[in-house]
Amino acid sequence: MIVLKGSIALLQLILLGTIITFLLDKEDNSIYYRIALSYIVGSVIFSWFLFIFSLIFSFYPSFQLVFLLTTVLIISLLFFSLSFRQQIKKFLRKSEIVKLFIFIIFFIYWEIGSISVPLFNYDELTQWGAKGVFLFYEKKPLIPPFMSEYFFHGHKKYPLLIPYLESWIHYSIGKVELSVCKIIFPPYLFSLLIIIFEHLNKKIKNNLISVFPIILLISLNPVFNKSFSGYMDVPLACFYTFTLLMIIDWHETRKKTYLFYAGIGLQSLFFTKNEGYMFYMIIFFIIVLLSFYDYFKNKTFTFYNFLPILFSLPFLLLWIKISLSFAPSGEDYFKYIKDLNHILQNLNKIPLILKSWSKVFMNYKSWGGLWLFYFAFPFLFFIFNRRFINWIYFLATYLPILGYFIIFIISPLNPDYLTKSALGRLLIHFLPLWVYFFIIFITPCNKKFLKTP
Repeated sequence: MIVLKGSIALLQLILLGTIITFLLDKEDNSIYYRIALSYIVGSVIFSWFLFIFSLIFSFYPSFQLVFLLTTVLIISLLFFSLSFRQQIKKFLRKSEIVKLFIFIIFFIYWEIGSISVPLFNYDELTQWGAKGVFLFYEKKPLIPPFMSEYFFHGHKKYPLLIPYLESWIHYSIGKVELSVCKIIFPPYLFSLLIIIFEHLNKKIKNNLISVFPIILLISLNPVFNKSFSGYMDVPLACFYTFTLLMIIDWHETRKKTYLFYAGIGLQSLFFTKNEGYMFYMIIFFIIVLLSFYDYFKNKTFTFYNFLPILFSLPFLLLWIKISLSFAPSGEDYFKYIKDLNHILQNLNKIPLILKSWSKVFMNYKSWGGLWLFYFAFPFLFFIFNRRFINWIYFLATYLPILGYFIIFIISPLNPDYLTKSALGRLLIHFLPLWVYFFIIFITPCNKKFLKTP
């Protein structure tokens, strides 16, 4: 019964996302892409809803009432939305039902595996699990555990998107169940893989090549293990990949729905992990570049390019205002960025950082030698690149490594310790996008192989 209640809460996020995406997006997408899109949009919007609602009222809305409203809205869509009914009919075809059944069996197996693995990592318990428990009991963010420096040991200023979702799972069950909370994590990996596959297949029209990134990412131990461990790295990778692909889709198609999705993605970045601020700035920089490109190519300034930024900015300012009330933590990198003397003094750490990083990159057991391709790829890129859009992918996948290198320089922690504890997880954040970009870049070199049977 406990798992069933948690599953209903998970289903509610998907239903909420389904309602929003069908109201905004009438495209004839596959059911898997629709589910992935619905989970990303639903989980982000609902987490922000809980945050703002609890900030104003200091309690959560009734679980039964929220589930009833989402169910009624889904039924209303079924009766009043022609496009919704047409897609439902398409999904009910025999071939689609068989594929969906296989997908659901695989998904349930993954969820059972997630629940059965106990919480044993430090960050799972102190950074995310404990915060979800505090929010479950207090129903508001401005509470002593976050505002007091001595209440518990953890990063008080870390974002709360996942803790709010975990607290909602507790709330739906009626008590604290840390293991059941982990059902929210595998869907992010599924959503990430589906979005990569669908976007690749749309561009290169070849199922065999499009499925390669899925096989590669699942086969990597760090990605597989972190997909249900309770860490935020796979969700952040999902949000970053999703946001950039929506920006690219807008640039190529000019469909305004992608601007809304990009805005949702930007909201999620800084509300998932502190590293999300860096990805937010990278996306902002890319939007500026695309705007300049549009201006010089078409001689017109496209204001729409900045709508995702404008859409997410109020949420960013709200979160910064609230987080300033939280107690400081020992790893507050923002204060070190302001201190130029501290940065200059730490420049002598660069050889140590390179040495410690090389140990991770050379770890064939974890990464299968993938990082050799990652660092060798720029040479191929600068020789064969001919398209502006490839520069966007290049910056999106190589600026993060520069950002993390700067973080390692300014961090007061020992490079070996920081590398051992964090680097393997940090690389997950932009690895899926790089694999996607790599496939996009190399496939035009062999058009014969791309011909769909």
